[in-house]
Amino acid sequence: MTKKVWHGVQGKVTEATARITRGRVQYAVKFAYEVQDRSYTGSFYTFAAYEAGDPVVVRYDPDRPEWNNFAAQGRGRRVVTFGVVCFLLLLLLALAGVYLRLKGR
Repeated sequence: MTKKVWHGVQGKVTEATARITRGRVQYAVKFAYEVQDRSYTGSFYTFAAYEAGDPVVVRYDPDRPEWNNFAAQGRGRRVVTFGVVCFLLLLLLALAGVYLRLKGR
């Protein structure tokens, strides 16, 4: 049995609604894409922030283009990386403040 290869196409977020789920912000994301001049839509849930107009890669079944699967693009990784960088900067500022206080004594 051969594995079916789904095709990829550039899509666009049409709507992203945030809600709190188990203490975290979760987004219900709707997107649109075109295959052979026909429009299709899909949706997914994610903890990564999306806004209307954001590009997304959509995988679809070439025999049934209405069957789709959102392809994560590392967006969540960027959010986590940004959070880690902010945390490290705040930690550095706090340590610098402690150092300056101790040095001034």
